[in-house]
Amino acid sequence: IADSKHVPPLKDNRIKAFFSISPALGFGFTRKEQVADIKGALYIVGSQSDSIAPVKTNARHYHQLIGKSKYTELPGKIGHYVMLGEAIDAVKKEAPIYFTDDPSVNRHAIHLQVDSLAVGFFKTALKY
Repeated sequence: IADSKHVPPLKDNRIKAFFSISPALGFGFTRKEQVADIKGALYIVGSQSDSIAPVKTNARHYHQLIGKSKYTELPGKIGHYVMLGEAIDAVKKEAPIYFTDDPSVNRHAIHLQVDSLAVGFFKTALKY
């Protein structure tokens, strides 16, 4: 962004820790200086088979730029929308891209795994 010096500060001192699931727009961040102001604890979760926000250029890329971040990459055929709620069959038929996973993926089990990561992270990161 050529005119980024005119962007107002976005920092909110009330926020002490961040948990990011399948982040996107990684192509916009190419230098560590761009993320140098991130001071809070950060945990990034990516999905190996994310075709919407591929980990190589998004989640994993952010983790490499933000050295103090923690990172988990969900293996296998887990896609971008896996963290959306579980849906009934009628909804899956209506919006399959969002609610239908590869047969090898157990969305409920993934939710439990990521929930556990988030709870553990915040318990540690938010100790006073």
